[in-house]
Amino acid sequence: DQPMEEWRPWIPAFLEETLRRHGLGNATRNPTCSSCDIRLNVGECEELFRCQSCGDFLECRTCCLKRHERAPVHAIQVWREATWQTISLREMGLIYQLGHQGARCRVPDITPHIMTVMHVNGVHQVDMRYCGCSVSDGEHRWQQLLRSGLYPATTRYPATCATIEVLNLYRRLKTIATVNVRDFVTVLEDETDPYGTSWTPDRYKAFMRIARQWGFLQRVRRSGVAHEDGGLAEAEDGAVRVECWACPRVGVNLPEDWESVLYLYRRIVSQDANFRMRCKMRPSPYVDLPLYDGLGVQMPTELYHEWLRKYVTEEEVSSCVAFAALMQKDTRFSVGLRWAGVIGVICARHELMLGLGDLEKGERYKNTDFVLYWVLSKMGLKEVTVTYDIACQYRKNFKQRIEALPDVLKSLDIPEIQWGLPIWHGGAHEISCETAESLKYKVGVGKTDGEGIERVWAVFNPMSYMTREEQPGARHDDIEDKVDKHNFGKNIHLGRTLLKRLRIALQEKEVQCKGFEVVDGALDEEVRSDWMGLVVQWLKDPSKPNPYAPSEQGDFDFRKRVFVDLRKTKKKTKKGGSAGMRITVSSFLIMGLQLEDAFTRLRNERARKENLTTDQQTKVQERRRTQMAKLKVFRRWQEVYMPRVTKIVEKEEVERRGKSAAVPPVEDARLYLPSECAKSPELDRKVRCSKKLLEKETALRRGQCSDALRRIRARLLAKRYLVYFRNEHVRGQREGGRAATLISTMATKLNESVAKYRHSRDRLVALVGEEACGPLRVLEDEDVKVYQTGESDEEAVRKLSRLEARNSRITSDSMSARLKKTKRRDVSGETRAVMSWIWTAEGGPDANEDGYLHECVRIEWAKALARKTRWTEEVELLKEEMRRVLRSLRYEERIWMRRAEKDYQGLRLEEIAGRQAYARRQAADRRCIRESFEILWGMTRPARGQKAGPKDREAQSAAAAIIREDHAAAAGM
Repeated sequence: DQPMEEWRPWIPAFLEETLRRHGLGNATRNPTCSSCDIRLNVGECEELFRCQSCGDFLECRTCCLKRHERAPVHAIQVWREATWQTISLREMGLIYQLGHQGARCRVPDITPHIMTVMHVNGVHQVDMRYCGCSVSDGEHRWQQLLRSGLYPATTRYPATCATIEVLNLYRRLKTIATVNVRDFVTVLEDETDPYGTSWTPDRYKAFMRIARQWGFLQRVRRSGVAHEDGGLAEAEDGAVRVECWACPRVGVNLPEDWESVLYLYRRIVSQDANFRMRCKMRPSPYVDLPLYDGLGVQMPTELYHEWLRKYVTEEEVSSCVAFAALMQKDTRFSVGLRWAGVIGVICARHELMLGLGDLEKGERYKNTDFVLYWVLSKMGLKEVTVTYDIACQYRKNFKQRIEALPDVLKSLDIPEIQWGLPIWHGGAHEISCETAESLKYKVGVGKTDGEGIERVWAVFNPMSYMTREEQPGARHDDIEDKVDKHNFGKNIHLGRTLLKRLRIALQEKEVQCKGFEVVDGALDEEVRSDWMGLVVQWLKDPSKPNPYAPSEQGDFDFRKRVFVDLRKTKKKTKKGGSAGMRITVSSFLIMGLQLEDAFTRLRNERARKENLTTDQQTKVQERRRTQMAKLKVFRRWQEVYMPRVTKIVEKEEVERRGKSAAVPPVEDARLYLPSECAKSPELDRKVRCSKKLLEKETALRRGQCSDALRRIRARLLAKRYLVYFRNEHVRGQREGGRAATLISTMATKLNESVAKYRHSRDRLVALVGEEACGPLRVLEDEDVKVYQTGESDEEAVRKLSRLEARNSRITSDSMSARLKKTKRRDVSGETRAVMSWIWTAEGGPDANEDGYLHECVRIEWAKALARKTRWTEEVELLKEEMRRVLRSLRYEERIWMRRAEKDYQGLRLEEIAGRQAYARRQAADRRCIRESFEILWGMTRPARGQKAGPKDREAQSAAAAIIREDHAAAAGM
């Protein structure tokens, strides 16, 4: 269907109808008041009226005023000068009576007051009279306004108010569409007078205060704090926060024997920083405090800020490469900022915000420790899984760091923590780190990807343009409002989300079980037992060999070898005195290799000479003089170990002087190491290096190649992480330029490492030949890429991560068809991705080809087992989460019914009635949501336009069984 094309021929008719509305329509020949049936005279001035809010029917002045006695903010038009023109009810003589919702009062205030009222259809001037009779019972004027559905801007002499309708509309627009107050008020002003020909009062600041107060009251009211003894003043930390219905909560949705299967009742949380949620340093004549402190997701202000003030700058040493944020934590741009960003903790499986803390300068441990501990201390569970993109580094010394937390915080107990890396971020870490820490290999997490916090930040980021300009208190309250709407929205969509996830999980579980059977079926029982033993041992003790990572073929570290040989040289020098040999063969060769590296760096700097400052050029000259002195020392020892080279060097010097040529830069000097001589048959005949010399340099060249490969891998991962970090967190020309410089520097270092490997391997080939290089292969440009093999469940994981309650009407069978179209699996269940050889230790299979292939099969078997286990866990977790959702809704329904039946002391009858009615409404809402979930989960027919597959029916059957269990449990209570 093409609705736009179908509508196109109707354009003239639609245009005509819209123009017709600007006249009298069917009443053109006989205009009559629709209320009193009196015929109206078109020629008489201001005789015809219509209300844009009520409808386009005509009325006389008397009937129009009578109709709007209780609706003073409707938009009225008058037929004047043969056209419709705007007129206010105040101009027509309407005076709205407060205290009686517009009806007459026996003792009204004598003098009417002009009130500016903000409504969804504009900004209105309304004449109002306050009530003086017993109906109002002598209450304050702001109370009379509020009881008439008008929220006052101030409690003293209110002159501006907003309707409840416009406040609810703005709150939704702010939390969903990120509309700021200035733009919203501008829209209302434009709706009032689009041409700007009349005066419209500016109520921007007043509406900003009103909207902030209204959002606060909405959050507190829905939390139930006002119904509890002590009210807001005695509420506990986090009392206003919207809790996740599907996550385990002690005393709410857990069975009595929940400690018997802990992984089903383990909470999974993710934490990460967001540097877009910054706050600028703005001057203010008053201190702007939040309307509540510590009751929502943000940290208790006084306690948190006191902790930050006492903090001493931390020093961390990273052993992994994926720490771009960590490396910049003390250097990120923060001039002029009150807060450089926020650190957040969310429910990793359902993406509700649990905790939020400000960052004054980068992603420091002091902030993350406080926020994470504060969140964990509220759980009361036995175990929790925490994911963090730098978990491998952050977990170190965590227990020691929390000992320094404030006493009031560290006195609280937290669950036992299992750390993990988010799946996508894990790919930016070293292989050993990624395979050891990734959620793909963590027990009990199902197919949680740990990347949910990035999706949450994508929702919150648009709001940063509004909150960065606000004062601290207003920013705090706006963020709380956004979090409240976000969390509640996630909860009410759990019905569809969990059912869709269950369909996907059941489908993929079957695929992965079959894939594992293919890999496992051909194994010998003894081999299977050994491999399973490796997995079990590693799960119990992560210090054991990792079954998911390739074992390194070599452990040669060139830098370690240098220090070892230098220490040997010093010992021999001390023992032998001046008569003994002062330097070993290895030390002599190491000296030559270090000179070779220094000469390469000088040549690189010479190539960039036009970009060097005067100071940099001076430093280059100083380094040249230093290297010249080292070269002279090297030549002296070269006479000892390679005496024939001396004659070649002297001959070259004589030839240069004979040609009167200038002295070449030191970096262009030839060192005549054994590998250089071996490349030229003529030089090789002249020099005739000893066998010991050749063997020593061969070992050192292998070490150089191995080190270069390690640096290439590390810099590839670091570059990838920096690019991701820039894309996610960096905005603006200045910071973008700095990030580009950082990435460019990393790319330059990567290219230097590539050149280093190629040079070292070229010399190694000259020494031992191509075949003897073994795993050290030729490094092509296409080999220099990040290791990232695809998993056979990639598409299903993407479906889970993108799943939203409002989209993706997809069945498990149709998903299976897409998988077949987009992914081709081999028998191992792994996608046919090509992995560069640089990621397998020193390059891949060595002489023991069978052993290498055996290890590859073992790794694929272990990964297939992990995928099967994770999807099996996912199915069980989803079923348990569906049970917990129903239990949580029943629990909240019971709590609200208790509040409805509670005997409130010290309150008036109408106040008690209001509390009880609100509590019953909340209980009814929970019951309605629960019943809608049960209907959705118990549906036997697919929705319109869908075809139910076997896995859809299986998911529906599992959900129906969960509903029956819930009903049976509820009946037994």
